[in-house]
Amino acid sequence: MPPWQLEEFTRERVERARLLLAEPGEQQGSADLQRYVKSMDWVVALHRTFISEDGEARRGVSERERLQLESLAMAYIMDPPSSQALVSESPNSPLFKAGHASVEQLAQHWACSEGAAQELEQWQRAAGLDPLLTAAGAQRLALLPGEFAACRVIAAGSSSPELARSMAVAAEQASACLAALQPGNACYLWKHASALGRLERFAEAAAAYRRALAATEGSKDYFVPLRTASLLIDLLMGGAESPRWDLGEVRRLLGLVQRMLPLCKPWLPRQAYDVEKSDLAKLEGHLKRLAAQHPGQMRLPAQEDVQHGSAVLAMQAVVPACAACGKEVLSLRACSACRSVSYCSRECQMRHWRAPGSGYKAECSTLAAAQRGGAGSGS
Repeated sequence: MPPWQLEEFTRERVERARLLLAEPGEQQGSADLQRYVKSMDWVVALHRTFISEDGEARRGVSERERLQLESLAMAYIMDPPSSQALVSESPNSPLFKAGHASVEQLAQHWACSEGAAQELEQWQRAAGLDPLLTAAGAQRLALLPGEFAACRVIAAGSSSPELARSMAVAAEQASACLAALQPGNACYLWKHASALGRLERFAEAAAAYRRALAATEGSKDYFVPLRTASLLIDLLMGGAESPRWDLGEVRRLLGLVQRMLPLCKPWLPRQAYDVEKSDLAKLEGHLKRLAAQHPGQMRLPAQEDVQHGSAVLAMQAVVPACAACGKEVLSLRACSACRSVSYCSRECQMRHWRAPGSGYKAECSTLAAAQRGGAGSGS
């Protein structure tokens, strides 16, 4: 497969997303699906321009191609959570490196001052580029690479407490500036709340999550309220605002998560969806147990074992690989028989199944039979 094409199963999801956006229903005009389609289009455009047939960085890129791709890269990374939640490439891939290197270069060159930002806008118009990065947008562009890099370091984990702390401080400062530049942007408010939580400024984080939720009211943005409500529940139950928390409020937030999760399924990578679904099931069970332990009470004591925002960091840090070709892609499809391995295309699935001497067919049958037997015994 040429490196500028998306994997088969990813292409199918993108085309399904385009149909859902056009069809009447809850997904019509969905901000999440629009981001998803845009991010996949951006991935293909970057492949075609920057990556050669052998999958390495292409030489001889024309000035026009470079300028147009930089314009696309700017538009893409300016729209969170696209740059972190929806990218289908590994951070180690040539494509990912090429895209973010171009953005960082632009940020350093153009967004260093108001005059340079205005010059950038004029330059883009003269070059006939679309979409444009405005002077106001250039201010945000100057902050994004640092905030993005800090979040990547945090998600990857560090053995140095000093480094982890400095990265958390850098992410909070950058996200605070981004939120101040666009006060009504729910994504930036959400990112800032998460940064405050990493610094254990939990009361401030809870307030920022509330502002992010308020900013999504009346919109067709489903992922931000899903994540925001989940993380706010963690904070409230952990005693971020008070030694006791309101069971009624947490139940209302839980109801929001329950409504939003199915609406995110058409685009959310399966691994991320599984994390969210598992967390939701655990929370539902935990709330039932707490309510049973404190019958008739609506103000319950804070829980000491709450993990503030750990699930989303784990989700961002893991990029799954195809069982056949080994390529790291978020949009994989699990084997329908054993559900134990995943593939990026039907071709990979058949090759893995039929490989001479080491085909997966026998192992798959054994695993599938064991799972059926376990389900039948109630285990």
